[in-house]
Amino acid sequence: MSIEIKDLSFSYEDNPILEDVTFRVDSGEFVGIAGPNGSGKSTLAKCLNGIFSPTRGEVFVDGISVKDKSKQWIVRQTVGLVFQNPDNQLVASVVEEDVAFGPENLGIPPSIIRERVQYALEKVGLINERKRLVSTLSGGQKQRVAIAGILAMRPKYIVLDEPTSMLDPIGRKEVLSTVLQLKEEGVGIIYITHHLEELVYADKILLLYRGRIFKEGPARDILTDEDTLKNIGLEIPEIPALAMKLKNFINIESNKIPLTVEEMVNVILN
Repeated sequence: MSIEIKDLSFSYEDNPILEDVTFRVDSGEFVGIAGPNGSGKSTLAKCLNGIFSPTRGEVFVDGISVKDKSKQWIVRQTVGLVFQNPDNQLVASVVEEDVAFGPENLGIPPSIIRERVQYALEKVGLINERKRLVSTLSGGQKQRVAIAGILAMRPKYIVLDEPTSMLDPIGRKEVLSTVLQLKEEGVGIIYITHHLEELVYADKILLLYRGRIFKEGPARDILTDEDTLKNIGLEIPEIPALAMKLKNFINIESNKIPLTVEEMVNVILN
């Protein structure tokens, strides 16, 4: 089971936003998509669950084309989309009511909705906040409620469009922890960001630039390629940047540049 993107192009009127984008996301895979502002990241996110229909090319979700209007609801239940501003996605005043909103609109029986709300809030670590007013939550908690609302519809894939761009470091950590847990449980993750340090655990990363895939590869290859990142206006994350500066002083193999603090500590101690 997978999302397959084949020669995807999309234009607003006569303005091309995406051109010939091709890649694949399998169940349980964490794919990071990074690029500067204006590279087409948010447009790509909306193409993956059928909000936008490709101008040219195809997007298949478990074999179903997003162009097939008769199966639009199936596609949108299979691929959940989380936006960068959680306030734009939250619709109810109480946490558990907001999480229940999606399943209710799908006509799911109340007894099953209660089970799904319980499941979703447990997964994002907010089960004890189920009666809280959404307005009293922190930014990170609101984003986790938005993710729970998607989880309650039991998607196989979740697309997160810059989900931490409006959050403080604590909120970003909360959201990333939730995402990694979902990956371990077999949910396919498409994580869009310009904060490259958030992609250190990705299985692969695509660099999007001016609507095209500029480069793709394993996280370590992409996040240590300083020249490529600089060419498209992105900065190498702090840990690999520091490790590369220390290469002449400590023994670090080029193909084992640390990406995390834990990896850096291991390199230094060994």
